[in-house]
Amino acid sequence: MNYNNNIRYFTKENIGKLSIACWVCVAAGMLAYFALDWYLSYLGAAFAILSVIAAIVTSTMSVSDKEYTASVVNAEKDFNKKFRAFTEEKLNAHNGRGKAPVSLDDEKVKFARAYLLEGQVMFRVGHDGRRRSNKLVMTAYYADKTAVYLGYQLLSMTDDSCEEIFAVYPYTSVESISASRPEERPSFAEYDTVTLKLKHKEEPVVFHMTKDIELDNLVKLVSSRITADEAE
Repeated sequence: MNYNNNIRYFTKENIGKLSIACWVCVAAGMLAYFALDWYLSYLGAAFAILSVIAAIVTSTMSVSDKEYTASVVNAEKDFNKKFRAFTEEKLNAHNGRGKAPVSLDDEKVKFARAYLLEGQVMFRVGHDGRRRSNKLVMTAYYADKTAVYLGYQLLSMTDDSCEEIFAVYPYTSVESISASRPEERPSFAEYDTVTLKLKHKEEPVVFHMTKDIELDNLVKLVSSRITADEAE
């Protein structure tokens, strides 16, 4: 991942406008160059050359929304590949010898992505109106009859820091699951904090997930499995 490139996305957001202004200056310089007055011609030529240099320099410094999003998409692919490998390894470990390897059904893997918008983050509203930060939250889960397989990464796009969870939680080991809005979360943020309490651990498992139907399904699924196990 090109961390320096991503840093420029947040710190050089006005460079793109400056680059456009430089090209406008190039056009103005060329108009002056073709003026009838010889003095304006030399002045316009010099101005155009300097503006071209400035435009080239500033264009190499700017990072577009599209470029930053491409970096995010690559991070998503790496995360999903890692989650798939983890889950298939765990499923095959329980499959036993002599049986065909388990291949994860992509349609049953639920994935969600969001930008963390509170705390110590670098933040920018792009030219497309979307809010982005340098902290990327990715969550994936796969559920079968006995357990939920969870993958989670809080990934920095501007340095090599990463918090992650890759774990299997049998329903029998889960005490409760809930989703709530963090108090410090901005009103426009689209994610909740999920708290998974385990029966034999004091510290709960806490992660962020986009507030959508997949989050609702995860909470309902695990809660229903817990209730069913308790009824038995």
